[in-house]
Amino acid sequence: MVKLFFLLGVLAVPFLELAQADYNPKCSNNIVTYHGNGGAPGSKGLKFYCTNEKNYADVIILTFVDKRDSDGQPMFSSSTVECGVKGNCASLGKEVAYCQSIGKTILLSIGGAEGVIVLKSASDAQDFATKVWNAYLGGRGSRPFGKEIKFDGVDLDIETGPKSSLHWGDFTTKLRSLYPIDKSKQYLISGAPQPEPIESKFQNAPDFLKNAWMDLCFVQMYNNPGFGCAKLFISSFYLVPDGKDTLTSWEWWDSWATGHEKDGHNSKNRKVKLIYGLPGSPSKSCADTGYRTPAQVKDMVSQMKSKFPASFGGGGTWDDAWSFTNKKGNDTNFLQRFKKALGPCSKSSPGTISNITAPVLVPPRASINNAGPYVIIAVGEGESSKFQIKILADDALITSKWKLTLPKNSRVVWSSRGVVNVMKKAIEISSVPSEEKPTVGSIRFTVETKRIVRKIKLSRAKFVCE
Repeated sequence: MVKLFFLLGVLAVPFLELAQADYNPKCSNNIVTYHGNGGAPGSKGLKFYCTNEKNYADVIILTFVDKRDSDGQPMFSSSTVECGVKGNCASLGKEVAYCQSIGKTILLSIGGAEGVIVLKSASDAQDFATKVWNAYLGGRGSRPFGKEIKFDGVDLDIETGPKSSLHWGDFTTKLRSLYPIDKSKQYLISGAPQPEPIESKFQNAPDFLKNAWMDLCFVQMYNNPGFGCAKLFISSFYLVPDGKDTLTSWEWWDSWATGHEKDGHNSKNRKVKLIYGLPGSPSKSCADTGYRTPAQVKDMVSQMKSKFPASFGGGGTWDDAWSFTNKKGNDTNFLQRFKKALGPCSKSSPGTISNITAPVLVPPRASINNAGPYVIIAVGEGESSKFQIKILADDALITSKWKLTLPKNSRVVWSSRGVVNVMKKAIEISSVPSEEKPTVGSIRFTVETKRIVRKIKLSRAKFVCE
């Protein structure tokens, strides 16, 4: 059973897991995918992919903040919308909020293959971190995605050369120092480096890898020169990795992640989780090289989990649209098969999240029931009538058929997951088994009350699985 620790009205470190969405650093089967600039034919909106990938995509990364305006402020640009900090991306912000309400971790990516962001100095990096915090995370100021929209963190896709990789260590240090301002959410920092080791002439972000903090690292095992030896595409001069080269490369990444790199080039976070990044489709419009069939993915994942259990955190794709259209017949898509290949939550050692630094105050609208086999948490969103509900089961299985019973005075009338049934003395939220899949560790969803209540009292709440 999950244990929570209290110190003089202060909730200790384990509470920081409560605001976490579906990404689980203790698991080796996380699925990460990008959204927004992949260019797949028939691409749809973020909400569509969150809904249709509900049971197998854990982290969705929105692309890209790829430039700064004349005042140094971040500017967002996707295939469908562009906005500076004073612009209007509110419609996309509503989709972000929806995805978070059904348990998705939504990160905002900075950089990209065509990104032109260069941090000129340590002070410039710190200033940019503050601007990013205020615009997209837990700060205050102009909020282009909506006043209440807070991403779950940022992704740093730094790939336009060594100069662009400078000072991101200063950026992440400053960003993490701002986390205590907002205790309602657990923020993540991910990175998306190319697969070559730091000392390789083909690794275009060496300073970034040496100095930037990452909670998870999406290693791009595709579209990169100097990696692999199976086949040479003369037209693009890219090399296609074979199995042996992939494992050799991953051995270096494991040494970097766990602090055992032979030349001392180690991650700032010795418990960073590595994500096996692949193209979501064999189409050359998705990626020139690196695609692997589901059978190859299954074989490679099995070896990675076995050889590198401490650092392996899951798999991921560029991007959700390409992965969704890459189907077996009319049914199972590439991400689903990737998730299946990863297997259940297991093997990976406990990870750390970048804002686990010290005990933090319990959010004022939070309540917890730790009396039964499951931990039930309800945290109010600002001053609204919405609450985030999270059920923690440690490493136990939560089946597709479950029921949460709340007191009648909770006044819950809507849930983003399951069906609400208002009874004479209680309110029940029952799952719809056809819309659920068995989950290890936790589930999360949003509920809304009939009117604003300060807290949902959980002393008599009960969660059961059948």
